Amino acid sequence: MAMISETANPNYEALKISFFKAAEGHKLTAYADSEDIPTIGIGLNLTTVAGNNYQRVLEALGINSSEVYYNQILAVINNTSWELNNDEKNDATLDSTQKRDARDARKMAELNKILCNRKAARVAYEDANSIPENERESNNYVTEFKLTENQSIALFNQRVKASEDAVSALFPNLTQYSNEYAEGVI
Repeated sequence: MAMISETANPNYEALKISFFKAAEGHKLTAYADSEDIPTIGIGLNLTTVAGNNYQRVLEALGINSSEVYYNQILAVINNTSWELNNDEKNDATLDSTQKRDARDARKMAELNKILCNRKAARVAYEDANSIPENERESNNYVTEFKLTENQSIALFNQRVKASEDAVSALFPNLTQYSNEYAEGVI
């Protein structure tokens, strides 16, 4: 059951995504939000404190939790500072947005390096074991910590659905009231 009925507004999904993109920000690569919290997509907090967003993102990127690279990525996200480093803070030629962009690029380089190492290790394994090119898992390995637009929206919708379901459980008549409001009954 959705919190607000899609019948009340047939553009509900598009409006919801547009609203949250404007409110939360939207980048397909990792960045630090206004609180310096590692984030991706439409405001998905990547830290383990935030629940399982990071698991869903890594799954979308094809990274299995049993891989050593999974833990290396979590270390970059959770155990290293997403604050500006001294060089970024002290660079008088950059404005605050440019400094944040430089920091985000530095963190993305760390994440991408892990993904490149992951792919290189897999290719070396496949070469050593003479795995035919068309059967190689490494063909599907990403080397950039980046979501597609569809992945970003799907992950956002998963997060929002859980919130909508929780609100609907607390207020079971909300959908009925939103429909009546839309129809001018109340």
